Amino acid sequence: MLRETYAPIIMDRKRQRLVKETGNTNLWVGIKHTSDRSSGGIFTRSVARPLRYLKTQILVQVLALYMAFLSGVSYVIDSTFPHLWTTRYQQSVSLGSLNYIALGVGAIFGAQICSYANDKVCHIVLLTWFPHLLTNLVRYIVVFRHEMMALVLPTFDSL
Repeated sequence: MLRETYAPIIMDRKRQRLVKETGNTNLWVGIKHTSDRSSGGIFTRSVARPLRYLKTQILVQVLALYMAFLSGVSYVIDSTFPHLWTTRYQQSVSLGSLNYIALGVGAIFGAQICSYANDKVCHIVLLTWFPHLLTNLVRYIVVFRHEMMALVLPTFDSL
């Protein structure tokens, strides 16, 4: 289906093929494939890499703090909605819980509308300010999505 792109595995397969063809078992490849390919090794690397970034990269730390703040605000808002609907609006708990449907539907439609608008804004920005990048449009379109994120993220959890 897909060709292998991991260099140590490619070189190891080439070495195995050459050993089979020539019979020389002393062949050596420049890239040593020593990583643990077991489930535990893959899990350990997959957990250790983000933690290493979180420990050493200031940008990752700032974004983690910002996302923690937004998650906390979202949790406080979501947890106070039942109290608001039962005390201020005198709704029963079962009727007040139906308001969560509106939040979910709004989030789904908002994501769809914002992704469409985001693509349009990216294309307009590219066509207007960076027409020389049109040959690599797919490569650069991801970069211009940050502008929409910068506009929307501060207001995302302030429902």
